[in-house]
Amino acid sequence: LIVNLTSLERAGEAKKYTQELLKLREKSFGKESLLYFSALLNLGNSYTVLQMYDSARYYLDEAVQIEKKIEAPDSWIGFLYYQIGKVHLDKREFEQGRSYVRKAIAATDIELKKFMANNELRYELRGYPFYLYELAKSYKESGDYKKGLEEIQNGLIACLNQFDSYDIKDNP
Repeated sequence: LIVNLTSLERAGEAKKYTQELLKLREKSFGKESLLYFSALLNLGNSYTVLQMYDSARYYLDEAVQIEKKIEAPDSWIGFLYYQIGKVHLDKREFEQGRSYVRKAIAATDIELKKFMANNELRYELRGYPFYLYELAKSYKESGDYKKGLEEIQNGLIACLNQFDSYDIKDNP
């Protein structure tokens, strides 16, 4: 529900529900849990969509601290770093934003390789192309069109290389 509200540009509602969910998950599972970590990610995302960047960073930074103590999936860590990068890119802090987006790509790439080795394609990895796109777009927005085009080309090649080993016949 929360992710859907955010994607439907109803981030204010999503933020309200996620704040309640965060309290419930802290009470039920404690702060050092994957469920609490997930709520922090969603809350940070809602604040980013609402362009409330200081609040977004507060919750995302808290998620970074928790991530160091729990075993979060690499794709979730990728989403965390993507969200932090998005905050900086939206604020036109391009170098810092790109650094975090590259961390997101690297974390997601780890999990993508694990799944591809088992001939699996997982929904959790859907962010990977978006991370590549945001990186390329950041160069365009800063006026370096050539570097933006280069990043798009590199991203497409990386995606093709990753999916080259995926056997679609066995996984329709």
